[in-house]
Amino acid sequence: MGGWPLLEGDSWIAQKYDWEQAAYGMVNERLITDSFFTFDIVTDFKNSAKNVLGIDQPMLHVDRGALVKGFSNKYVQEYFHHMVGMAVTYGANKARAEKELRHVLDFEINFATITLSEEERRNQTALENLMSVKNLTTTYPFVHWKKYFNTILKSAFVIGDDEIIKVSVPTFLEKLGKLMQKTQKSVLANYLVWQVLQGQLQGSFSEEECVDMTSEYLSLNSGAIYVRKYFTSESKKSAEELAVNIEQQFMKMLKKVDWMDEKTKTSALAKIKSMKNVIGYPDEILHDKNVDEYFKTLEITPNDLVQANANLSIFLLDHSFSNLRKTIEKSDWPWVFCARTITDIHIPAAVLQDLFFDKDRPQYLKYGAIGAFVLGNKLTTAFDYDGRRFDQNGNLRDWWTPETKKKFLQKAACITQQYKKYKVKDDSIKYTRKMAVKPVYSTTDLILAIRF
Repeated sequence: MGGWPLLEGDSWIAQKYDWEQAAYGMVNERLITDSFFTFDIVTDFKNSAKNVLGIDQPMLHVDRGALVKGFSNKYVQEYFHHMVGMAVTYGANKARAEKELRHVLDFEINFATITLSEEERRNQTALENLMSVKNLTTTYPFVHWKKYFNTILKSAFVIGDDEIIKVSVPTFLEKLGKLMQKTQKSVLANYLVWQVLQGQLQGSFSEEECVDMTSEYLSLNSGAIYVRKYFTSESKKSAEELAVNIEQQFMKMLKKVDWMDEKTKTSALAKIKSMKNVIGYPDEILHDKNVDEYFKTLEITPNDLVQANANLSIFLLDHSFSNLRKTIEKSDWPWVFCARTITDIHIPAAVLQDLFFDKDRPQYLKYGAIGAFVLGNKLTTAFDYDGRRFDQNGNLRDWWTPETKKKFLQKAACITQQYKKYKVKDDSIKYTRKMAVKPVYSTTDLILAIRF
């Protein structure tokens, strides 16, 4: 992986270091593939029946809002102390660790500032940028993209100059190239090894942590066990009937709203008719042979947790990459392909329990719980200010007319004004239009309120 300057000191030679080769080494050792950016198979939302290779900014280990505030933030300081402590555990001199890891932290802070916030990422249209590998290489030359893709994919597919790549955040890649060029190689090397250490397994684990790992990596297995023990076909049928009834009433409501013109209403009704309810569980997981077939290439090492974790990671990575050339159907569940959830309602069995749902409760309780907070919320999201960007096929296309958009904003203005008046108790933050409008657009309350 190119070594760890923090431990190797003067014996580490910067001139011999190449971060791309280090990244390849990490993949070969089954560690991480997301170093300075993520690389995965994603849905092309301009044609949601198709998968493409996607590049995006990676997930940060520390809250972005804290990082952009710099070292003065207490959470960033705690994170730094954790970094130093981890390095010392691996044998580093504390003084040297504090010095070198401060440079790594400064890099992470600068790295966070060039990423988009979750709020800025809400506009899916802005994230749907397609370009060929050839254009990608010309535009962002700090990576040998074709070699990178083919090395990571390990000949599963041969990527040529004409392969289409989805670049979710072009501004991030542009700034990343400049940031990496002005950063010392030793800092890049220390950063990459630190990313590996962050993802590795340390010490012993509680039952809860083991369950979390199982749920993340073996969701199909754990889901099969769960539904067989805690969920019934009667519960599934009851929830499906609930969803159908809510959708029928929602269709009646759509026909009456005065802020949608007839053209937009027609598109809205077509979208709700095309929506597919995926409730509880797929029938396939009730049969062991189906689950076994899915995991037939996975090898678990019973006495080696780190190796088992690595095997699981590479299995999931290979499974994801295998979907590149497959056409996406409106399949029932996300593990079949990269499922199109934009026009579907997915409610797993684990949600249909406790306070939300029980098949033996009176209907009014079920409508008030799972109906309002889960089904209602998921349904209206497909028709709100964000849902307008995706048509009935899940393709990225604005189906609202300008007149409908104008009336919607007029109706929403009163709620925006109401939320602007709210303050937190310490009186340090006042909700602004920008802060209030976005969350409100995704609530069931707004869609119900503006029909009047």
